[in-house]
Amino acid sequence: VEVDDETFALFDGISEESAQGERRNDQNRQPGSPADDPVFQFVTEAMGVQGADKPPPDDYDRVLPLQLSGPTIYDFVESMMNHPSKYGEVRWDAPNEERDREPLAELPPNRRNPSIEFVEAHKRFMYVWGLPPLLMGDEPFDLDNPIHCMEIQKL
Repeated sequence: VEVDDETFALFDGISEESAQGERRNDQNRQPGSPADDPVFQFVTEAMGVQGADKPPPDDYDRVLPLQLSGPTIYDFVESMMNHPSKYGEVRWDAPNEERDREPLAELPPNRRNPSIEFVEAHKRFMYVWGLPPLLMGDEPFDLDNPIHCMEIQKL
């Protein structure tokens, strides 16, 4: 590609280091910054707004709790306009009696705990007490009896 002398003359006075510095500045600039927008500049000058081109505070991009001034949508908008950050957080925890109650152990009457030897002999266990015995006919199941074991397998 050939470049004519007039186009080449436009870039003749720019050194490579200054061109790289300008590229770095362009990369650091936020896209769509209001300070670079000519319409924004015109409106701020026409309204007499001072300090519109200064950078925002450090916590401007953080989510901060929003202090509401009242219950209506107008109060919400007013609170958001006066908020120091561009993000506001509003939380409302619904009351829940079951969630908020104190824990209460519901122990059945005549409950028996496992023996200390049983608890110390096992790392984990599920202790079940109070189930009615399995019956085969009128007599309880006997795990040593092969006929009873076959009946349990069928269950």
